[in-house]
Amino acid sequence: MKLHDEIQIFLDNHANVSPNAHPDDEHGKYSYPYASMLSIAASQIEAGVTPIRVHSSWESGGYSPYTDREARARHDQLVARVNKLAKE
Repeated sequence: MKLHDEIQIFLDNHANVSPNAHPDDEHGKYSYPYASMLSIAASQIEAGVTPIRVHSSWESGGYSPYTDREARARHDQLVARVNKLAKE
């Protein structure tokens, strides 16, 4: 599976969606900007563009379930993989 797909699956499963999200705003649908940054990076990777550096923290409260250690480890792994490819 490609990294951008892995990120999108993670976001679909664990990122909290804003109740005020607009259906046409692909990256702004999340309740915390960290998930939006990860979504933008996934789109850039899919397009073959060097992704932005992602400053995402599980502790932000933008992901759930908060106590899921496996999801947290997956989050940290995905962020590290994106940042390895990212612009400085």
